[in-house]
Amino acid sequence: MLLFFSISPGKRGVYILPALPMLALITAPYLTEVLAQKWLNRLIWSIIAIIAGVFVTAGLAGLLGLEALTELEAKLRTQPWGLCLAVGVLASFATIFSFKKAKFISWIIFIPGLWALYSTWGYRLRDPIKTPKAVIANIAQIIPADAELGIIGLKEQFLLFSPFKTTHFGYHTLQDLQFIKAWQWQAESENRYILAFKKAPLKCFDINKAIDLGWAHRRDWILYTKESRLATCKKPPEDVHTFTFQPK
Repeated sequence: MLLFFSISPGKRGVYILPALPMLALITAPYLTEVLAQKWLNRLIWSIIAIIAGVFVTAGLAGLLGLEALTELEAKLRTQPWGLCLAVGVLASFATIFSFKKAKFISWIIFIPGLWALYSTWGYRLRDPIKTPKAVIANIAQIIPADAELGIIGLKEQFLLFSPFKTTHFGYHTLQDLQFIKAWQWQAESENRYILAFKKAPLKCFDINKAIDLGWAHRRDWILYTKESRLATCKKPPEDVHTFTFQPK
């Protein structure tokens, strides 16, 4: 399984997660013997100690407005320094508590706490930039509820979050052809809007008349209204099609 998903161009942790129970069963008989090794205990403790130092330093520096971290914050579009400091404090507690005990205990303390922090606080920080919630909310403030939304450069999550009847122009279609098809599609009804990201290769629309919607999926998204359309646009090829999703 590990070899297969290493070869695959798409790599996500969830793909090999089903192997984890079998890995636990395979390693369990040797766990006591392995953890009895002093070098391994020292290594585990040292890793947690390094994590503690790095995260406490980064968290405090970010909260105090260190320029390099302020620039990183602007790039990430989120402020993770409180979470970094909390992770660092947790790691510090784990190393101090286990200093005169079996040092692998530091890992047992740290890992559950880390996942608890990440799956709550961390996910709240990730939510606005890893999902299109904020972008869709901004669109809902601009267009009527019965409007249709066309998407260029489709990200699948937009279909999950969109309350609008949503159309895209082919997942593998060249983006300049998507714009041409979108121009034609928008002309067929008065209540249609086009969602795209700023750096897409633009055709048939005036980006200066687009509406900024915010940041998601590492892109700045914009909305093209009827006022954004150019007067003319060439006809799209016959093999460029539309695909429509109607939310329930």
